[in-house]
Amino acid sequence: MPMKRKPTTLEGHYAGFMTRFFAFVIDAIIVLMLLAVVSYTMTLISHFFELLPNPIIELFTDNTDIHAAYESLLPRIIPVVNIFIIYSYFVFFWMSSGQTFGKALMGVRVVSISGRPLTFLQAFFRFLIYPISALAFFLGFIWILIDNQRQGWHDTFARTYVIYSWKAIPHIDFLRQWQGGRKTE
Repeated sequence: MPMKRKPTTLEGHYAGFMTRFFAFVIDAIIVLMLLAVVSYTMTLISHFFELLPNPIIELFTDNTDIHAAYESLLPRIIPVVNIFIIYSYFVFFWMSSGQTFGKALMGVRVVSISGRPLTFLQAFFRFLIYPISALAFFLGFIWILIDNQRQGWHDTFARTYVIYSWKAIPHIDFLRQWQGGRKTE
């Protein structure tokens, strides 16, 4: 009786465009929820400590100088805090484990070309290039489909790869369909 060969896993192979796209969508949802909670909390704290005027009291007072000063404070602070949170989320997780929550759920990891964990500068510049990759109709992200090593512009600049991190074994019938073979019953 011949021994069955174990199928090779996807672990260590370059992650494809759709896997990376879904990981980013998951991360975007998580970050948006986090930003909503932080913004709402900052607004509540501002009202509690009377850093912002109470809308009900404002109806009965006519102090426009105070109102203008309060009104301009929070809208300037929240975007700065939000940008800090967004960058911190991605940079922290890429440096610590190579995986954000989205990447972990999709079974992929960001690694340095050398195979080591990302340094702060690699993680920081990788995310800094994200908006540039989105310019010109997302060509920097679409480049993942063209590149043999599945690198987007942000990966190339930061000298990183995104690889599968779990032992996913492709189903043989699925592979036959993609290779033009017929399903065997």
